[in-house]
Amino acid sequence: MARTAPVDAAHLLPACSPGVAAEWLPRLDPRIGVLHTLARTAPAAVAARLAADYRARDDQGRRRLAHRHRLLPLLWPNATPTPGCCSSNERPR
Repeated sequence: MARTAPVDAAHLLPACSPGVAAEWLPRLDPRIGVLHTLARTAPAAVAARLAADYRARDDQGRRRLAHRHRLLPLLWPNATPTPGCCSSNERPR
């Protein structure tokens, strides 16, 4: 993926293994549709990404993020807890 543009690389993430997706997701800025698709194959990576984005924002930004990604938290119970993954109290409300 090193020679691929970031937008193109983000579109390839759903075809990757969960480990590869978890490694590359922090480096890319995938669109919402890619995150929704990726949440099916690598839910822990998506949950960790959203938790990091959530922590990095102010109150208004957190509300916007929670609204934008309102369907993704439904998949978090299926994620295997791993180091770096968000805990239940870090999930957007």
